[in-house]
Amino acid sequence: MKTFRAYLCVLAMLVGGIAAAAQEAADSTLDYRSVMIRDLLQRAGELRRDYRFAEALDLCEDALALANQPAWREAVDEEMLLCRNGDQMTDFCSRPRTVARKRFLLEDFYLYYPLEDGAWRPLPGALDTLGGFPGAVYFPDGTQKLYFASHDAEGISNLYITENQGNVWSAPQLLGEQLTSSDDEVFPMLSPDGRSLYFSSKGLHGMGGYDIFVSRWNDESREWGEPVNLGFPYSSPYNDYLFVNTADGRYSLFASDRDCPEGMVDIYVVEYESTPVRQRLQDPAALRHLLDLPDGPGTREMDPKLQPYIDKYLEISALKDSLAAFNAALDEARVRLETAGGVSRQILAKEILRKEQQLPEREAAIADATARLQEIEMDLILSGVDFDPGKVQRMTAASPQGNFTFTRHSLGADPQITLLKPKPAFDYSFMVLPEGRFALDQTLPDGLVYQIQLFSGSSRAGIPQLRGLSPVYERNQNGRYVYSVGVFRSYNDVLSQLNRVKKAGFKKAFIIAWMDGAPLSVSAARKAEASVVQDFVVRIEPADGKTLGEGVLTAVRAVTQADLVRTSRDGAVSFLLGPFSSRSEAESIASTLHAATGLRMQVEAAE
Repeated sequence: MKTFRAYLCVLAMLVGGIAAAAQEAADSTLDYRSVMIRDLLQRAGELRRDYRFAEALDLCEDALALANQPAWREAVDEEMLLCRNGDQMTDFCSRPRTVARKRFLLEDFYLYYPLEDGAWRPLPGALDTLGGFPGAVYFPDGTQKLYFASHDAEGISNLYITENQGNVWSAPQLLGEQLTSSDDEVFPMLSPDGRSLYFSSKGLHGMGGYDIFVSRWNDESREWGEPVNLGFPYSSPYNDYLFVNTADGRYSLFASDRDCPEGMVDIYVVEYESTPVRQRLQDPAALRHLLDLPDGPGTREMDPKLQPYIDKYLEISALKDSLAAFNAALDEARVRLETAGGVSRQILAKEILRKEQQLPEREAAIADATARLQEIEMDLILSGVDFDPGKVQRMTAASPQGNFTFTRHSLGADPQITLLKPKPAFDYSFMVLPEGRFALDQTLPDGLVYQIQLFSGSSRAGIPQLRGLSPVYERNQNGRYVYSVGVFRSYNDVLSQLNRVKKAGFKKAFIIAWMDGAPLSVSAARKAEASVVQDFVVRIEPADGKTLGEGVLTAVRAVTQADLVRTSRDGAVSFLLGPFSSRSEAESIASTLHAATGLRMQVEAAE
């Protein structure tokens, strides 16, 4: 018996070892697959940033064939979308003539644009409690309508407008659905005539990083139109910011971190194009040449081995310019401190102390960059590269044609503004909440409406009596107060919620109906409903709570060509697909899409 038990133990160990080895092999295969997908996506991104969009798409196809998990499929879909967008935009390239280019720190590059001095101001805390990039707003004196970028509750930067109403400013409003994406929008700037709005976005139809878009004002609809990507060379697979046309109509300016060290951008000044000539340009080398804006400084014609030296030299120049401006502002603050008094003196003294504490860090950054420049120079000499540092620096510092001069403007004072609080949007969809709510507007909508009647009484009910139901309607009927809940457009919808209401404590609740605000028997309502064409929609809830990946969009388009609209309810983003002429059709499509995507679907009567 002992021998038999020993045999069983050995057999169990062998079986366990085989199972463990099999699991280890499976995990190894999974890890290997993940590594392959990651490497393919990384290489595809590198090719996209080198304007080799077709090659990048081929690698994405290879990665998609390996992606057997939703997270990987979504990552591949996102990269494929950027590559396709870049490839499409090669059909619409323009060739503006470069007037000047210079490198600046990302933290304050906007101060070098030829705009009103002191008009860039710290973004008021009332407009953006989260802070972060860009942290400043163009706010000239006399501004009546302020366009700005600010973070929503989920930390995404959106575009807003607020209007001066005397002593207060209106509650900020989003500029519109078409200008709002699932990712960040920054640096909104009006054209001098106020008819065009330029901004940068990471979430609209772009090719990676921030792209530059323009939206035109529509007088008929009284809203901003669909944004259009400015395309090459203004947008690129890198980060492109802050497009501005000068008031005299001569120049256009924008900034980009293409070919820049981290934390730096180049400001490009090009001749204004009223009607740019667009042409197809798909060769990667030709695209790289175009995006370098070759009419600018001639450093691109130098030996490529000199590029690290050039980049570091430009970085030092930007750091020195920033330090000089920083010291000038500090000296000005010290002068103002001599005559300041009271609370103003205390605030100014704290600001001076804060700046003085930052000085050593800024000076150390210049010293470190200078030491690194000397190392690069020595490496070049030891490797036999024949170059003249003075000549390279002169060519780098020289501006090309024209006499444009970069001038640093001062940052204006922190604007103190008072905002009106936005009126909370009331959600009229049926809900059971921790605390019940009366409908903000007690008027029933037109058309056929079903409700669930709760109770009646001789005196008015309070919130506790609603038992968490919302929205509850109150009406006075022959001296008694009658309470009902919900606004339902179909009998099936109201019937599906009746037991839920009864379980909340209203065991005698029953269904009632209305037509254009007048009472109607339920049987008559059902007959009327059968004769009325009722549309239905499918509500799709995105996995990340923000957007649908390209894989989901592909699945949707494979099933139906119905409209897909982004909507928000109680701060939650969802997408409405439809309309469909019958509930059965909507439910069939919802079931198919749920099986294909795993996302949560809900069929509703269309409003």
